[in-house]
Amino acid sequence: MDDITGSIHSHNVDQILEQLGTYVDPVTRSALLKLLVIEENKLAKGREQLQNTERRISDGKARIARVAGIIDGLIEHGLMDRDQLSKALTVLTALREAQTLIERRYRLMTDAVLV
Repeated sequence: MDDITGSIHSHNVDQILEQLGTYVDPVTRSALLKLLVIEENKLAKGREQLQNTERRISDGKARIARVAGIIDGLIEHGLMDRDQLSKALTVLTALREAQTLIERRYRLMTDAVLV
């Protein structure tokens, strides 16, 4: 895989991860998670990609903490009804699912790079 193609796939993964935090529709979220897996599988192997995945893991943890904090703050101030809470928790779940996929990918990549 050439550098340009690898950069495109890497950019796509980053974009999908950002989008997952904005969609409540289950069909869209499911499609994004599938697309994430497809794009992750197209990424090059090696130390550089391992570093990109490490960054994605760190960014993902921060993203999840930020969204959870916002949800907690809205609940604490009584600014979220049941329907809004349900949607917010759905988004948080999608972010956590994506995080799990990225972390699983990292473990596989680590094994491949270290071998």
